[in-house]
Amino acid sequence: MDFEKLLAYTLRWLTIRLRSSWEIEQYLHKKTDDETLRGDVRSWLDDHGYVSDEAFAEAWVHSRRTYKNRSRRRMRQELLQKRVSESIIAKVLDSESVGDQDAVRALILKKRISSRYQDEVKLKQYLARQGFDYETIVAAIDELAELGRDD
Repeated sequence: MDFEKLLAYTLRWLTIRLRSSWEIEQYLHKKTDDETLRGDVRSWLDDHGYVSDEAFAEAWVHSRRTYKNRSRRRMRQELLQKRVSESIIAKVLDSESVGDQDAVRALILKKRISSRYQDEVKLKQYLARQGFDYETIVAAIDELAELGRDD
């Protein structure tokens, strides 16, 4: 495989979503055993701004909050699996405007529509699997019960 072909494959793959630098390394390693070629493609991507763990982490957190309402704990785990550094994760999560309380409240309102989550125990178990801590879950359920909107 030559440089242009590997670069084209990699750029096409990167158009799907942003990737962490570790994911890019894994992809290049899967595509070729030629270390020099991998290094050349990686250098080109670095020079042209396609590799940024911070931009990746920001996009990941935004996506998870927008479409899945994940907890900070769960997003931290996912970013660690993508080999993003602890300092970048802390920076991105600290700059986030939406907290776990808001996210869990929105998720409860969304899930209460479904007949599957009318049972409070099942709802709490689901929210715990999403990474929210018990105190946050109970506080949000109680708050929504007081407002009378969780029916």
